[in-house]
Amino acid sequence: MMMKSNELDQQQIVEGLKALDPAVIDDFVDQYSRPLFGVILNYTRNPSDAEEILQDTLLKIIKKIETFREESDIWPWMHVVAQAPIQAGEDNCPRGSPSALFKRW
Repeated sequence: MMMKSNELDQQQIVEGLKALDPAVIDDFVDQYSRPLFGVILNYTRNPSDAEEILQDTLLKIIKKIETFREESDIWPWMHVVAQAPIQAGEDNCPRGSPSALFKRW
C-alpha cells in the first residue's frame, strides 16, 4: 500500500493507537477505512455488511495493537484482522451473511 505524503507512518500509527491518541485514531481511520472496506467487501459482497464489519475491524485493530509485532509491516496484519471473522464464519454461513460471523467473533 502506497503512503501519501500527508499520511502517518507506521511508527506514528502504532504509537498513537497504543496511546489512544484521538488525533492519531482519526487519522488512522481516515487513512485505512477505504482499503480495509475493499478487503472486507471482497469477502462479503454486500456493502452494508462490509460497513458493519469495517467498524468492528477498526475497533479490533485499536484494541489489539499491543499484539502487533512492530518489526512487521502493519498492512498485512490489519488485513488478517479484517479477514479473520469472515473466514471463521465461512463454514457456517453463506458468503455475504454476517449473522454467523458476529456470533463467533
